[in-house]
Amino acid sequence: MSTPGAIAVYTSGSGVPEHVSERPWRGVDHFRNGSPSGLGKHLIECVLHVKGDMQAVVRQLIDEAPWGWTNCMPRPDAPEGERHTEEDPGPRVAQDETGLVAYIHVFNLEARRLDAFSTYVGDDGKRISSVVFSPTGVPDLPALGFAKILRAHVARDFGSNEGS
Repeated sequence: MSTPGAIAVYTSGSGVPEHVSERPWRGVDHFRNGSPSGLGKHLIECVLHVKGDMQAVVRQLIDEAPWGWTNCMPRPDAPEGERHTEEDPGPRVAQDETGLVAYIHVFNLEARRLDAFSTYVGDDGKRISSVVFSPTGVPDLPALGFAKILRAHVARDFGSNEGS
């Protein structure tokens, strides 16, 4: 069973929207594991990995993958993830077309924030969480299980065995 999601970036406006339709955005489909605990966690790890360069994450996951993703998370058989192609595109995801995804993860580059919205029936596009990143990419959510991610990155980047 798959939980479809979307990866997006705001195109204008400001503030923290309570509903996915309150600010303009553009994005791409992500077919597998689009939940906050799957894709959301992976997006946080991506920002941490590039030391806060959120524009690089948007470029890689949205701009360079205009047809969307089956899965952007690396696996042993697909270390670069699995992109949709022009010949086999993912479903269109837009501000007025959210019905095929359960979650939408939207980057706010100016505010250094990632907003998550639930578009499941009954949630109807409400914002369910936001993560703010430091200039070096550290998320403000260590209490929600991201401390282990941070330790793993410190261990990898600085050679300690703390992340084990």
